[in-house]
Amino acid sequence: MKNLMIAVAMLFATVSASAQTPETGSLMVRPMAGVSISNFGTKVTVGSSTQEAVNKWGFTGGAELGYQALSWLQPSVGLLYSRGH
Repeated sequence: MKNLMIAVAMLFATVSASAQTPETGSLMVRPMAGVSISNFGTKVTVGSSTQEAVNKWGFTGGAELGYQALSWLQPSVGLLYSRGH
């Protein structure tokens, strides 16, 4: 019974949810920021020495510009900068 109630609630949530579409011809700017982490394996061999690999952290930031051409079409272009430490 509990699963049925959850399923019905999810059905009503998806039926009543709607996205707000911007007006045709409008421009939008979306800022973006993030963190990246990488590790290229557990051991790194350089020449005759073997070292443990460490995680490398980085920052990514930028912006995306979008244009609402039609009610169903929004082309966009973005520029991101990424820097690792």
